[in-house]
Formats: sequence, structure tokens, C-alpha cells
Amino acid sequence: MGDLVTLRPVTEDDLAWLASLRNSPAASGLHEWHGWTDPQRRRRQWAESGLLGDDGGTLIVLHDTDRVGHVSWRKVRTGPTAFGWAIAVGLAPDFRGRGYGSEAQRLLVRYLFAHTQVNRIEATTEITNVAEQRALEKAGFTREGILRGTTFRQGRWHDHVIYSVLRDEVKLMDATAEDGAGEQVPNGDSGALPRRRVPQRRGRNEPAAAKAAKNSATMSHRALSRPTDWASTPMAGGPARLAK
Repeated sequence: MGDLVTLRPVTEDDLAWLASLRNSPAASGLHEWHGWTDPQRRRRQWAESGLLGDDGGTLIVLHDTDRVGHVSWRKVRTGPTAFGWAIAVGLAPDFRGRGYGSEAQRLLVRYLFAHTQVNRIEATTEITNVAEQRALEKAGFTREGILRGTTFRQGRWHDHVIYSVLRDEVKLMDATAEDGAGEQVPNGDSGALPRRRVPQRRGRNEPAAAKAAKNSATMSHRALSRPTDWASTPMAGGPARLAK
């Protein structure tokens, strides 16, 4: 199609826009309207972590310079010592039906496989959401089955379709990088998501050496810094772009 999709971390300027998508029946769409929620909840989460953490995260989807939606992921336990990711996508009404959701999910899958050690990424959607089912299949997911009566919406329970993709089903680029300011993190396709390391704050009673050891053990996707450390425009050679 020739369109390009990029991903970047959430900035403070994005928070009101994200809230407008969540707290409007028209903007949420038929399958994603679950009632009004606390509009400040995401702002508090952003202030704490930048919406990037060990258990999941959120990124903005861009088409050129336009915000078209967001993608997110959360941890799903698959065993005593194992976990995978469950991903989701939300698009603004004016940008649906153009293939952006499929490309954004494909890009997110490659990012997560490139920077975390999970073997499985899954996604679910309502059985009547045919558009998202097609988007997931286009993004490389395999349909696994039906989850009966799993989501409550509009006064009744709805069935979901579950999809998944495994690590060995996705081809990742070979790339390594040393940590450093302004480092470009390979994103599994062409280009990279930019990241910048910032000084870590120590706890009141925690020695600096112990804090440093703990920080070194965190998963690599947390290396994406808080959005307040970024310029308001993409860095040169910044977010990875996918040609459709």
C-alpha cells in the first residue's frame, strides 16, 4: 500500500488524546466501549513509569506525523517460570480500515521478540470483530480457537477468538548495540526505536551498588526511557518504519 507506520513511547501531550479515545463510545467503537473510566488513571501511570514497565506497556502508533492509535502489551503467565505477552491495538475512528492496525501489531510483535525472551505472543478479539481477526491474520497470527463467554459488554457476555504467534514463526534482524545515550534499539525490521538512558533514583535505604545490580537485571524493553526525556519530534534515524 506504500503507507508507513511508526511506534514511539507516549508523551505527556498524548495523554488527553488517549483519554478521548477511551472515554467516548463513538471513538472506542462497537467492540471496545466498556463504559467510562477514570480519565486521570493513565496520567498517573504515565507519571510513574512512562507507560513502560516489566509487566507491559503502551506505545503510540503514527502514520507519518499523525497519531492514528496505540498498541499495548501485558504479561500473561504460562507456567511457574514462564510468561508470554498479550497485545492489543486501538485506532482513532478516522484511521480504521487502512491497514494501520495490522502493521502496528506486526511491528510490536517483532519488537517484543527482539527485546524480551518470551516464546509466545497472543491476542484476542470478539468473535464478531471480523476486521481485527483479519488484521491479526495479516500480521502473522494463527487462529487457535474460541474463548466462550469471556468478555462482558453491553449487558451480556461475549465470545472471543484467540490468536497467537511463536518466536520461531517470526524472522528477526540480527543486530547488537552497546548501551549509551541516544542508543538506537533494533526493532526486528528496518530501523529502530530510539532510547535514552537516564540516571536512576535510589531508594532511601537501598545502597547504590544494590540498586545498580537490580537495574541491570530488568528486561531490555524497559530501556525505553520516560517520554519526558525525549524531544517532542522523532530523533534522527528514529522509530522503525514498515512499508506496507
